[in-house]
Amino acid sequence: MSPCGRVVVVGSANVDHTVWVEHLPGPGETVTARRVSTSAGGKGLNQAVAAARMGAPTSFLGCVGRDADGDVLLALLDDAGVDVQTVARHAQARTGTAAITVDQHGENTIVVAPEANGLLDAEHVAQAGAAGLFDHAAVVVAQLECPPSTVAAALAAARQAGAITMLNPAGDMSGAADLLHLADLCILNHTEAAAIVGPTTDPAESARRLLALGCGSVVITKGAAGAWFFDGGNERHVETHRVEVVDATGAGDAFCGAYAVAWAEGRPVDERLAWASAAGASAVTRAGAAQAMPTRADVESLLA
Repeated sequence: MSPCGRVVVVGSANVDHTVWVEHLPGPGETVTARRVSTSAGGKGLNQAVAAARMGAPTSFLGCVGRDADGDVLLALLDDAGVDVQTVARHAQARTGTAAITVDQHGENTIVVAPEANGLLDAEHVAQAGAAGLFDHAAVVVAQLECPPSTVAAALAAARQAGAITMLNPAGDMSGAADLLHLADLCILNHTEAAAIVGPTTDPAESARRLLALGCGSVVITKGAAGAWFFDGGNERHVETHRVEVVDATGAGDAFCGAYAVAWAEGRPVDERLAWASAAGASAVTRAGAAQAMPTRADVESLLA
């Protein structure tokens, strides 16, 4: 296998406040938490940590506040081996936060307050590009917890530099359809696919609709049913590893980070799917988001 190229992640960084409950509350219902935790998260940060722990040289483009939470997130990224030279710090905004509720089965609900993430703009992308962020990137990954205009600028700059572009349209779905033409791969779960192209029980039909909007290929994940790859001519399916689920919060981010690394290493699509599926399964066996991202050894152990 060839040496791994650089993975660049453009996205959000949050402090997650998680409460653990017996069941998720319904409208108007109050439930008692069994415990509370605070940890690092945000889809961008999670995916950057996942890529770095999988062994890829990784850079992160994001925005945090000039506050204690921002200090913590930057330290965590640095400890994971992520290059944070292009992380902006905003003096007038707090670091992003998320409120997460997790039930006894590991299912969750998440409410995100973007704060500084919402201030990452196209100018930050241009400055990072001028500093060479995209010049040596093999794969550039973005989500939608930052403004769509920022994501568009990043994916366009990545394409111009010759990098593979991956869009994980999780977050603010309102502008997702307009970004698909900039993505060599759109990687999303079945709920997110339905939000963009309408509901269907057939992943192949969802993929056809997404491909018609301009993306080069599609991976749709569907929890315990596994994940499907489509590119208009080929279809692949990978089963989900059977593990004990503790917290599903970071599963999709682990999947995306591992897929990006496998692609940056030049692996064929079957291996990319296998690595990503194993990474997602490994992540759900641990509580939290960023701290649950698996290492390369975790993934290789599960695949073995």
